[in-house]
Amino acid sequence: MRSLKHTYTQFMFFSLTVLSLTSIAHLPVRGQNSLLVIRGGAVVDVVKGQILQDQDVFIQNSKIKKISTRGKLHIPPSAKIIEAEGQYLIPGLIDMHVHYMDWVPELTVNHGVTSVRDMANQITWILALKRSQEIGLLDLQGVDWFSRTGPRILVAGVINTHPNGQSHHYQATSTGDALKAVDWMLAAGADAGLKLHMGISLEHLQAICKKANTLGIRVSSHLPPTIPIRKAISSGLDGLEHSADLPKQTESQALSTIQTMINQNVYWTPTLLNKWKDVVEITSKDAQYIHSLLNEPGLAYLPEIKRKVLKVLHPLGGRAQLQKGKRAQQFKFLFRLIKAYVDGGGKLLAGSDTPSHFLSGFALHQEMALFVDQVGMTPLQALQTATVNAADYLQRTDLGRLEVGTQADIVLLRKNPLTNIRNTRTISTVILGGKAISMTYHANFVPLIMRPIMPHSRVFYGQELLEKE
Repeated sequence: MRSLKHTYTQFMFFSLTVLSLTSIAHLPVRGQNSLLVIRGGAVVDVVKGQILQDQDVFIQNSKIKKISTRGKLHIPPSAKIIEAEGQYLIPGLIDMHVHYMDWVPELTVNHGVTSVRDMANQITWILALKRSQEIGLLDLQGVDWFSRTGPRILVAGVINTHPNGQSHHYQATSTGDALKAVDWMLAAGADAGLKLHMGISLEHLQAICKKANTLGIRVSSHLPPTIPIRKAISSGLDGLEHSADLPKQTESQALSTIQTMINQNVYWTPTLLNKWKDVVEITSKDAQYIHSLLNEPGLAYLPEIKRKVLKVLHPLGGRAQLQKGKRAQQFKFLFRLIKAYVDGGGKLLAGSDTPSHFLSGFALHQEMALFVDQVGMTPLQALQTATVNAADYLQRTDLGRLEVGTQADIVLLRKNPLTNIRNTRTISTVILGGKAISMTYHANFVPLIMRPIMPHSRVFYGQELLEKE
């Protein structure tokens, strides 16, 4: 059991860690105040679904300062220029359901995912990593033995009910304990709301939602089968993770539940790719891409078990979706429910649930492709799930859109993403916090802060797939 006293000890460790990191934060950071101009590109407005052709985007101090028709505004000779004629600019993608590992930073950002919502980790570690990146430790000059690449980390505080949680969950022993945990997590720096895991009791869920709603904090949940979705919604739940028992309901029951979610503005992160990995189709192109990455010398640090799991899930030649069986039928039913949710105005979120089975970064593109190919969403709707919808849930007006004043997290694409969602993979350049990253892999990669060893289920690493082989 994780007591509040033990958690306080962890918080003190986290505080001391951040304090020591902050003490060297005055070291110089590359390009902090210099002007960067992306010249002549087509800016994709993910809110309106419009494309503004031939635009100059001015970036300074990590934010977008101006957006103007090419040549209309003077560009100082000292500015750095990225020529973007014929390319498309989209906001940096946001993965709304990850379990961050210390070896995923390069993979994540190189695939255009500039922000991630961490949904369960040892909280002192993930917060220390988050803070160290924010104060510029990835940009220290003269240090080349660890990667300078890493996404913006947004941390959800994870709460469960004792003894149903795992080592990386806070396991509340009482309602009072659960409410104290909310205070502690917010004070420690959790900035992506709260996540209630599948062992949560109804009593704790209701108490946490009530308190969080008064504070303006979002609460989502991987609901246990003992708590119906409508009951959780009436208790104040803001977000649903995965699909809960929706595919097992009758069509009328499920559609009624979907309507309740829409009416109550409940966001939904279905994590189709990972949760339905046994029936999802894998295209031959996706399989070929994964195998090419596994042969990338710079990714020598990729864990061996991860390599084996990726090969099982991405056999060369691809894998057809299973056409028979109850699971396949439920999967197709889920597509219809998601379509009804989106058509009714529900805000769908894209989450990869990596790195347990699929590849961090690339899996988000696979998830968006499922939204288009199987659910029947438009490319714009799919793109919104990883941009503006995600930012809205996070209550971050500075993310998920390309506007003056927003964070300069920008992905340059060679092809138009609104004509084909797979064009989000045609990445030429990634801008993170106003800086163009190298988009390379380093075989000598060393994590900024090593992730502590924690007991996890075999499923967390995908090991159960290998045991079936």
